[in-house]
Amino acid sequence: MTKVLKVATLLTENQLKEVADCLLSGGIIVYPTETVYGMGCIPSFPCSVESIFSIKKKSRSPVILLVKLEHLPYIVKGYERLSGILSMLAGKAVSFVVRPAVDLPQIVLSDAGKLGVRVSQLPLVEQIISRINSPLVSTSFNISGEPPITVIDSVDWSRFPGVDIALDAGRLGAVPSTVVDITDFPRRIAVVREGQVSLEFLRSLLGGVRVEKA
Repeated sequence: MTKVLKVATLLTENQLKEVADCLLSGGIIVYPTETVYGMGCIPSFPCSVESIFSIKKKSRSPVILLVKLEHLPYIVKGYERLSGILSMLAGKAVSFVVRPAVDLPQIVLSDAGKLGVRVSQLPLVEQIISRINSPLVSTSFNISGEPPITVIDSVDWSRFPGVDIALDAGRLGAVPSTVVDITDFPRRIAVVREGQVSLEFLRSLLGGVRVEKA
């Protein structure tokens, strides 16, 4: 049975301990992000990632890892070449497709071996990542094909068996993050999904870099 915790900007120490203990034992949580509610676990538990796909009724697909800014040099292959665009767009509801610099379970990678990462500057998420000392899997909290969930106080949890803890932070925005593939930067970036950050904004911000839809 899912346990729902009402949360504010930051988790209390008791809430943080409960969430961290859950994740570190392979559990699955629902939590607020800068965009919509996410569902996640620790990526080093591949069975938990598989369970998330099962909950979403979705075939296996790449997920995004939420990280802190200081994690990027260790996670992103070719960080020196990409540091400018990563720093410029970090915290702007942009998820990056990169090459991983570390060994990760295949289940969190694309068939081409690419990795999705997003720097979260939401204090609550930063708290969790710091406490578990690990990136946090992030995929939208919904059944595949249905709209992302932005309010969870009326969720029918029987539709989401396997979620251990849900953090209720009230109503969130309805637009997901923009996903950009920067593996060919600075030659080009490919917009895999246009979300909160528009194609036009990216083109104006990045000047001479070719920005196109994937």
